[in-house]
Amino acid sequence: MAFPDTIEDLTDGTVDHDFDLYDEVDGPGRGRIRKDIASSLAEPAFLKIAHQNTGSGLAEVQRTLVRTDVTKIDSDGNPQVGSMYSNIVDPFRVFTQAEMKEVCLQHIDFLNTAGNIDKLINGES
Repeated sequence: MAFPDTIEDLTDGTVDHDFDLYDEVDGPGRGRIRKDIASSLAEPAFLKIAHQNTGSGLAEVQRTLVRTDVTKIDSDGNPQVGSMYSNIVDPFRVFTQAEMKEVCLQHIDFLNTAGNIDKLINGES
């Protein structure tokens, strides 16, 4: 089941953002790009979900990208983009869907653990 054209109420901790379908990509890296409806032309924000299958046999994997881009104009008037990517590499002929879900949930739990995002942004590892 596909995501809806509009993905609503993604919060940044202060404001909920709604992303409407903006573009569709076919072929390798197939997916859909959604734009934050409240973002301006000068400072757009996007949510991209894309998939690509590579390899064959037991080495076949589905690669899934979830990417958020937010643009801000710096003090010199230049656009700068802040991004966050999540990549899922699913060797679906080896891992069950439940096993891959566990991998994803561990990653989400790490990001949701208090202070971890601050540490990542500060360059700690």
